[in-house]
Amino acid sequence: MKRKPSVILINLVLLGLGLVLAFGFFGLGQAEAALYPAAKIIVLTEDSDVTIEMLPATADLNNLFGLWSPERRDIGYGHSLTPGTVIDLGRYPAGTELIFFISNSREGTWFTGPGERNSDGQVHAVVTEMGFQTWEVGFEDLRGGGDRDFDDVVFIIRGDIYIDEPPYNNPPVAEAGGPYAAFVGSSVAFDGSGSSDPDGDQLQYRWDFDNDGNWDTEWTTDPCAAFTWDSVYQGTARLEVSDGVLTDTDTAAVTVTEVPAQWYIYGCKQQDVGLDWTCDPEFGGITKTNANLASTAIAREDTDGDGMYDLAEVAVNNGYPAYYNKIVLDVKNTGTKPIPIGQLKIINSNPEEMELRLLESSDSVIQPGRRKAIAIALRVRDGVDPGVFTFTVSL
Repeated sequence: MKRKPSVILINLVLLGLGLVLAFGFFGLGQAEAALYPAAKIIVLTEDSDVTIEMLPATADLNNLFGLWSPERRDIGYGHSLTPGTVIDLGRYPAGTELIFFISNSREGTWFTGPGERNSDGQVHAVVTEMGFQTWEVGFEDLRGGGDRDFDDVVFIIRGDIYIDEPPYNNPPVAEAGGPYAAFVGSSVAFDGSGSSDPDGDQLQYRWDFDNDGNWDTEWTTDPCAAFTWDSVYQGTARLEVSDGVLTDTDTAAVTVTEVPAQWYIYGCKQQDVGLDWTCDPEFGGITKTNANLASTAIAREDTDGDGMYDLAEVAVNNGYPAYYNKIVLDVKNTGTKPIPIGQLKIINSNPEEMELRLLESSDSVIQPGRRKAIAIALRVRDGVDPGVFTFTVSL
């Protein structure tokens, strides 16, 4: 009976040891988890200026510290980097990952980010949020994870920064489409639906139609937008897409030109409807003859398929020296801009054999919506063998 208290005591001791071991086990697990930080990467969410500020460090080794990517930049050796020193790294585009490194001749080179970047497979930098757009980065310089104090090179980084950890968020890819072309006063329909996100995240879009640095639309889930220019424009439009964290941009060429002159050739007529006419080289002495040797044919064409005649082709058949004729085109300005008569394109296929004269002032205009009769005189030059001579009239 005297043994029972001892047995009970022993059992209590064993139970206590078990509890201590159990709690100790879980406590060690938590502590060990703290020694293995997440493999965080430093990514810019917007085009951003980036600065770093050095903090006190306790490394025995004199580590070379710097920026590895997107460009190699050695900042200095840890023992000579004065706490409080601010270094301006410059400006980098959205989506850029900033990879920093430390290096020494004994242990090697270690990088921020996942352990796969390091020769020992260990994470060698911790990243801690310190405030708005401000993060502290601490390096461990020993192989195999070292003593895991992460205070061998320490600095603060500032900028439009997003700290990501596994599984990492991949940036979206913007596709602005284009090139785009339109006339002044007509809407340009922009389409960014070719943009994508590797992770399948829903995208938001915004447009800067003239790429002047000021966004013309708010964020929206609609990839399409429209804009109308009231003057000629030659430049680019900019699209930015966001997956909610990271962004990407793309540009597309835009060309906006004046509305081309438009007219409709309602009808045509000519002076030679029977017997021939002749004139002198100065287009004077216009005389009707008793002969009917030559003739003039006028054909209208619809060159752009819009159902309206926009070109007249004139053919002088069996034209002979001094032969004269006058054709008249009845045209209407169907566009939105006045048409100067001097803008007409009169193309003479036989300038050595036939002379043409526009019987209108080149300063006169055809107003939008108005009609006008345009007269053109022709004369076959002296010494020319009879033949077929042609010319066209268009805008």
